[in-house]
Amino acid sequence: YTVKLKPSYDNYNLMNSADQMSVYSEMYRKGWLNFSDILRVADGGVFAKMNRLISTYNEAEGRFELSNDPESRAAFLDRYARANTNWFDVLFKNSLTQEHSLSISSGTSDAQYYFSSSFLSDAGWTIGDDVKRYTTNVRANYRLSDKFTAGLSMVGSVRMQKAPGSNSRVSNTLEGVYTRDFDINPFSYALNTSRALTAYQENGELEYFTRNFAPFNIVNELANNTIQLNMVDVRLQGELGYKITSNLEFNTIAAIRYVKTGREHKIRENSNMALAYRANYDATINSRNRFLYNDPDDPDTDKVVVLPEGGFYNRTEDQLMNYNVRNTLNWKGDINSMHSLQVLLGQEIKYTNRQNAWYNGFGYQYEKGGVPFTDYRILKQMLEGNFNYFGMDEYYDRGMSFFSNVIYSFDEKYVFNGTFRYDGSNKMGKSRRARWLPTWTLSGAWNIDQEPFMADATKIDYLKLRASYGLTASIGSADNSSVVLSNSSTRRPVFSNIESQIVISSLENSELTWEKQFEGNIGFDLSLLNGKYTVTVDVYKRDGFDLISSIRTSGIGGQAIKNANYADMKSKGVEVTFGTRLIQSRNWTYTTNLTFGYNENKIINLKNTPRILDLIQSEGGPKENAPVRGLYSIKFLGLDPEYGTPIFINDEGKTGGSVYVQSLNTQYLVYEGPVDPTITGGFNNTLNYKDLSINLFFSYQIGNKIRLNPVYRTRYSDLDAMPREFLDRWTLPGDEAYTNVPSIMYWLNANRLDGEYPYSNYNFTDVRVADGSFLRLKTASLQYRMNPTWLKPIGAKSLSLGLVATNLWLIYADPLLKGQDPEFFQSGGVALPMPRQFTLTLKLGF
Repeated sequence: YTVKLKPSYDNYNLMNSADQMSVYSEMYRKGWLNFSDILRVADGGVFAKMNRLISTYNEAEGRFELSNDPESRAAFLDRYARANTNWFDVLFKNSLTQEHSLSISSGTSDAQYYFSSSFLSDAGWTIGDDVKRYTTNVRANYRLSDKFTAGLSMVGSVRMQKAPGSNSRVSNTLEGVYTRDFDINPFSYALNTSRALTAYQENGELEYFTRNFAPFNIVNELANNTIQLNMVDVRLQGELGYKITSNLEFNTIAAIRYVKTGREHKIRENSNMALAYRANYDATINSRNRFLYNDPDDPDTDKVVVLPEGGFYNRTEDQLMNYNVRNTLNWKGDINSMHSLQVLLGQEIKYTNRQNAWYNGFGYQYEKGGVPFTDYRILKQMLEGNFNYFGMDEYYDRGMSFFSNVIYSFDEKYVFNGTFRYDGSNKMGKSRRARWLPTWTLSGAWNIDQEPFMADATKIDYLKLRASYGLTASIGSADNSSVVLSNSSTRRPVFSNIESQIVISSLENSELTWEKQFEGNIGFDLSLLNGKYTVTVDVYKRDGFDLISSIRTSGIGGQAIKNANYADMKSKGVEVTFGTRLIQSRNWTYTTNLTFGYNENKIINLKNTPRILDLIQSEGGPKENAPVRGLYSIKFLGLDPEYGTPIFINDEGKTGGSVYVQSLNTQYLVYEGPVDPTITGGFNNTLNYKDLSINLFFSYQIGNKIRLNPVYRTRYSDLDAMPREFLDRWTLPGDEAYTNVPSIMYWLNANRLDGEYPYSNYNFTDVRVADGSFLRLKTASLQYRMNPTWLKPIGAKSLSLGLVATNLWLIYADPLLKGQDPEFFQSGGVALPMPRQFTLTLKLGF
């Protein structure tokens, strides 16, 4: 049983409702929230609702819904200033997850059987989540004779998950931001929605504000806009072994796997998305609502509603069929007592077919028995926008491998190992050099503790020196060994001129080859005083080349962006594990284990030319003689003394109010550091007293940089939540000497920007970067194993109880993060941070 605790605003840097309303009041004074503009705004909160009530006449009572006088307006706004809505309380819950499993094993020397089954039920951390999973594992092993063995196994799982409805995000490369229509991720909503808004009215009914010109309430939306994910995964495997001689054995393994995943996106009649397609209240909204349809055959008419009834039913199905056959021939033998040799020869075939099919249904009436009511014009609207309402894609993956392994040992002191592989894939180029690749690894070990000169070193349990060197490879993201042709429809201004076409998605890349690297490693293992101290150290160096990525080309070959072997990379590092058993007595033991890893990498010979946008994003980007994922920033110079807008060194090296993020001129960016930590590790502590065990595990990382969440925008609405640093924003000339927080622009002054995006650029400056180092108490656990003699009355052999706390305490992180988790990347959709949770386990064996 696991309990996940809901988040708290104590851990996040957000304004309360009173401070937020003070910002809205400033926006109101500056003309952002004036009556004429906000009355028919696409996205509106408290002020938009107030103006709508002021303009709504109640004929039954003979008055407007809200009087337009200072007292009435102040009384209306006062409720929201005091609201301080805790969206985490509204959208999250202290959820309970339960998982139960049963396993049974039995058999004889000639036949062994194993069966296990499990059930998981997760009630959901948010009010929009729910997961159930069933698994089964069955295995049987047989010894048919002295020479023949056989084995059969089946592993299956069924998963059913409910999640908030989410559309794919779209990159706005001009501003350098991501946008997502109808985003209802509960975590994202709680962090980005004003606490001055409320989920419920004073009478307990849902309270609606405005999004996309339509009524919106997040609680209603999570109930009416959902995704249902269903997955079936089955794998069957058969094994056969034949002992040809006492030293030579043949084995074959054949497996088949089938996976089917269905994704149903149910957007019901009362969801904001469906209502947005019907928002056509007056001529102003008609002209602004992009979800209405303007018929190109009659462009002079007003836009029309093309979803008069029902909602959407969008379905996606993915299928995978995989076959895998592996044959090996293994010889083991000893040549007198000094020499031992093992030789393995093998071959493997992989065969995978994937299919993706999707369908978008319009006008599905959920509240009327599921009867569709489809207006033909919505199909016309989609097709004219070059969007099909159904489709199917197929992918084929073929691979073959030949491999061998030789292990030689002399007197149990010296061990030599050699591995050779020859792999081929249909994803690589047609040339033999590109499609087929030989790889190899040579390694050796010296058991020093077995040497005669170590006989007197009684305090050393074992001492081993190891070394290896080899060539390894991977396919990476390659997928266009041959020309990739896709079917689509032409884009034409009128539907009657649309026709089918074949598009070259990717040109043939006949010389595209595997990503490869030479790797060398030297290490040793040491144990002292009967295992009281153990040390493992590895030092490695990797020279990667032919790395695969999308690169920009001149376009002369017919493709502006294509996959290519674009760069080489060098990396090196050290990994250390140190363990101790500090206390060892009859009733007490105390052990610790410390892990430390250091890694640095550098891109060399880069054939790609990155844009500014590629380097300043949170994910970082490659630049020659720098880390493969380096983080860069726009240089911030301060605030404009007249308007309080940010000023930068732009892409031309000049002082300016905006930076063109599509520019290839990246020399004026500031290098912050790698996105990936250079030092990682953990510290594990276990204390045992008789049958009671306590464990504390700490994790840490050092040496990386994190981009702070993008919270600054050129324009704000009265829906937006703002961080507390907005309290220190520029408001009057002279403030630029004391603060780096930009102003909230006047409406008219915002228009003067004329295509510039200084606030989006400000999100990517050097003052919006924090250190990614942290120390976290990752897990704390308590376990009790009951004495077996106490279990005899119930016929049990073992019983243990455990309590595990996860993500318990972030001991240290950069104060600049102000609650932003250094391990969580907020990508929207259904992404949620790592919760604080407690798990109770009970294990009983008979």
